[in-house]
Formats: sequence, C-alpha cells, structure tokens
Amino acid sequence: DKVQASYPADLGARCEAWDDGHHPLCKEGEEPGIGNGWCAQKWCYVDSCNCDLPILPKVSAYVPDASYRGKPIFFSYATCGSKDSWSKEVPKVGNAKCRCIGFDNIPGSTEITVLDKLGESEKVSYPAEIGGTCEAWDQGTHPMCRGKDAPKWCKQRWCYVDPCTCDLPQKPKVTMYLPEATFTGKSLYYSY
Repeated sequence: DKVQASYPADLGARCEAWDDGHHPLCKEGEEPGIGNGWCAQKWCYVDSCNCDLPILPKVSAYVPDASYRGKPIFFSYATCGSKDSWSKEVPKVGNAKCRCIGFDNIPGSTEITVLDKLGESEKVSYPAEIGGTCEAWDQGTHPMCRGKDAPKWCKQRWCYVDPCTCDLPQKPKVTMYLPEATFTGKSLYYSY
C-alpha cells in the first residue's frame, strides 16, 4: 500500500535527514520514530554517473517519474557520511575498483554450454541475470559444481566487468559462457 507524505520542495538537494518527521514511520509514536534509525540518517540526491563511492547510490522511489540527464533519480547516504539502514539488501556490485556490469532481477534463464566432469558438453540453465552481481553463480549449477567433491572455484563469487575500468592485480578474463556476447563493443569479461 502506498502512503503519501509531504516533503519540502527541495527534497534531496543537500545532505539532510529528509525522512525525519516527514515519512509516516518517522513520526512521533511510530517505529523507528522521529530521530531514530534510518529516519535520522542524512542523504541526498546524486548524479549516479559521477559517484566514486564504495557504496553505490540507489534509485529513488520517492520521485519515480523524475529524471536527471535522462536517467532515474538516485539517492545516497554514503555521500553524506551516513549509513543506509532503510534500503533492502543491495546487490553486491563488486570491488570499488572493478564494478560489476549487468542487471539484477531479470526473469527467465540463459542456456549455457559447459564441459562436465568427463569433458563432455552439457547445456545448463543459469539465471538470466548471470554475472550481473557478485555471486557464486556456478555453485550447484555447473555440472562440476554439484556434489561434495566440487572444485574451489565453484564457491567463488564473480561477475561480468568492464576490463577498461578494472584496476585490480588479477586482470579480468574473457567469458566462455557467452562467447558471442559483447559489452561496449568488446568481448564480455568476468572477474572474481
């Protein structure tokens, strides 16, 4: 159920505890209540393309139809030195020096041909959002990652990355899962 709340016209224009006393749960007698928890945390709207923070900004639900430079409006607690305890769990998007590229919450699946334990080709169904966030995508899915004797790499988290923006000691590698896929005209790379 959506609830309407009244906020100042300059909402998000600077670092401030915008929800305190405005959001229905940030009022006297509510939980967490005025001056408590996420209600008291400062945040502001940011240009998501120019945020160099370890914690990425999130799309605002307060102004869903608004945009900035053709993109949705994003907010950040980290910009204001606050902790985001309001948002639900955020997808792991990689190291600040090598962000994951991809999408989250895409329905469906992607058929990938991999080699099984005997070196035979096998078609395996992975989630459509494979590589979009840092996950152990192969664990329990890849034929070699089923059972007790699975190799270590099965439990390693990985995602697809832009090799041109990765500044890590271990360089990203070209994926064999989606050999025809490209990102900005280059082969699709992954990194652990």
